[in-house]
Amino acid sequence: MTTATHTLSGVSRVNFNRLTASEYMQSMCSYGRLNFTETGKMRLVHTIAFIEGIHCFNPDRAYELADSLCKFLDYLNEYGGMIDSPECRTGGPDNTLLQFPAYRVSLGDDGSIGSFSVAWYRAVPHKDMMALAESLADAHAMARHQKPYAALNSEQAGPVWEEALGEARAKLKLREELEQYKGYFPTWDKERKHFSREYVCYGFCHNGGLIYHHDRDDITKGHWSTHT
Repeated sequence: MTTATHTLSGVSRVNFNRLTASEYMQSMCSYGRLNFTETGKMRLVHTIAFIEGIHCFNPDRAYELADSLCKFLDYLNEYGGMIDSPECRTGGPDNTLLQFPAYRVSLGDDGSIGSFSVAWYRAVPHKDMMALAESLADAHAMARHQKPYAALNSEQAGPVWEEALGEARAKLKLREELEQYKGYFPTWDKERKHFSREYVCYGFCHNGGLIYHHDRDDITKGHWSTHT
């Protein structure tokens, strides 16, 4: 016997079931490409509770709201697709390219009912961040020690490198907690003895919002949309 997924009016309840499942919050906040700030997590909890409350007296409207919210959360979670890391292929018969999200999207609390602030972060290869830091290191070395970075001893080089790395992160507008890495064995490593990691950082791109629009006279009649 199959379980019905639509009400008599034809509104799907699939997304309502997804949204209110106990694992939904964990999957969106921990395993998806989305990043929720602490206030964003609370806004999501409150919004799910709001929809569940509407379900008590108007199931069809709750299903419509769940459809609308899930549609845009899925859109943000998949925003930009995936990018290949062309220099990193996994060893073995599949010989596949490593892939990373092209963007990470962070959601916070917008301050109004059902609405989220949104920030998009673009992928920045870790090697690009390191190359920028290297290009900045000489200027920091000259400012501190009046000689180029390559001429510094190890005791001098450490603080200078940290300064250069910090400036590189700031210039690229990176958010450290969004950084991702994946492990792989290079294709030449037939015996799989040389485990390597590829890192991708994420730098701020633009702001926007995931906004709940509702009737002035009935807060339960509404829908979501994204804005940049």
